Amino acid sequence: MTVYINGVAQHNPDTPEEIRNMLLSLPDNERRFVITDPEVGEHKVIAVRRNPAGNLEYDYEGKPD
Repeated sequence: MTVYINGVAQHNPDTPEEIRNMLLSLPDNERRFVITDPEVGEHKVIAVRRNPAGNLEYDYEGKPD
């Protein structure tokens, strides 16, 4: 599998951890994903988007961790 970051093909990662490390090495303003770490009893974020007014809206998983 070839991974593309900012349109540039990267080496073929061998493990999911390599893919994660490649993505986390990007500067914050270039990442296009959200990292969450819900505590016990909190819901996981499954989607983030902007509404027409430009405000962030979140979709949460139906059951808390």
